[in-house]
Amino acid sequence: MNKVLVFDTEGIRSGLCYDLGAAAIDITGEVYDTINLVNGDIFEGRKDLMQTAHYKNKIPKYEKEIKQGIRKVVSFEELKNNFAEFVNKHGIKKAYAHNIPYDYNSLNKTSLYLLGDDFFFPDGLTFYDTNTLTKQVVRDTPSYRKFCEKHNFLTKTGKPQTKAEIVYRYLTNNPDFVEEHTGLADVMIEKEILAYCYRKHKKMNGIYSNKEVCFIADFFYFL
Repeated sequence: MNKVLVFDTEGIRSGLCYDLGAAAIDITGEVYDTINLVNGDIFEGRKDLMQTAHYKNKIPKYEKEIKQGIRKVVSFEELKNNFAEFVNKHGIKKAYAHNIPYDYNSLNKTSLYLLGDDFFFPDGLTFYDTNTLTKQVVRDTPSYRKFCEKHNFLTKTGKPQTKAEIVYRYLTNNPDFVEEHTGLADVMIEKEILAYCYRKHKKMNGIYSNKEVCFIADFFYFL
């Protein structure tokens, strides 16, 4: 069975990435291999920027796990090379992430900032957004709507939320589940969402074709 990639990043407010997790899986959700890398150029080299991390309360967890050898710190150039080697090793052609514009652009922004190269990914990948797939396959089903209504997981317009954390709560029937918000841990959630979407055998079109680096207004403010 062909392998696909699920990846997730954690970043700072300007969009730069300090954590990358990825897994080579098949469409049943079986995991064949993973990578779990911390970008030392930001995490260790720019501690001032790390204070703007979306989940800066996780910093002590990272520091502890780095000391324990659970997480590996590398330069961003090494991270980029390891990612390309991982993709090539497993013959991967399809890459998935939940709300992929964020993760896709975060890695490209970081590559531009640290390496002067505005495209992080190896050639030959097609990108898909599992958030879009969720909206096509899961969101409008009666059981998902009932679950979201029961636990008040609705948007301001009354639609069921499709955040990975909420969808995983539904899949596990655990409304109290809390996403870890670290790269590889979140990949393990998102690969279950992807596998579930495939099992439903419904038409899906979550392709993401943007190859522009989308800067947000305050990108250079923190650098």
